[in-house]
Amino acid sequence: MLPVTVDEYADMLKVSWRTKSPLMTYGPPGVGKSDIIRQVFPNIAESMDRKFVEWAHLTHSEKIDAIRQPDKLFIL
Repeated sequence: MLPVTVDEYADMLKVSWRTKSPLMTYGPPGVGKSDIIRQVFPNIAESMDRKFVEWAHLTHSEKIDAIRQPDKLFIL
């Protein structure tokens, strides 16, 4: 396990996305793992001309639309 700073983790997420390499993240609850993802990936989604959304926050009908048009969204 490699302890990293917030900035290092954000950079690792970007590299992982760009290279299509998996990144396993481990840490106790409340340290910001998901929050950093929510900060990094909206910018990536925007660069792809997509809307960043969280699957768990979509309504049933929004989920159906997301499945029908996956090229318009970046889904967490």
